[in-house]
Amino acid sequence: MLTTSTVRGIAASGAAHQVRIGRDYHYYGEARYLACDTCGDQRTVTEDGARAAAESHLVGDHGVCTACRTEFSSLPWLLGLLSLAAVLVAMIVAS
Repeated sequence: MLTTSTVRGIAASGAAHQVRIGRDYHYYGEARYLACDTCGDQRTVTEDGARAAAESHLVGDHGVCTACRTEFSSLPWLLGLLSLAAVLVAMIVAS
């Protein structure tokens, strides 16, 4: 599973909880997954409801506050920056 984003929150007890939203490819197509690092729960979710399902898992199962902090994976940004740099170098070399 390729982790595409993470939803984190802190419970009233002070414990930090995290659910990873990931993407995987199978012979029948693309699938979105939730993987809870706290309880080990893994489930398949729809593309549109992945973030809402992660937040509802944290609120319902772990008692996390509703103001969850979200972080995105930096991999797509790094790949985009590397591609842009390669294009710029190719343009400079060609001129």
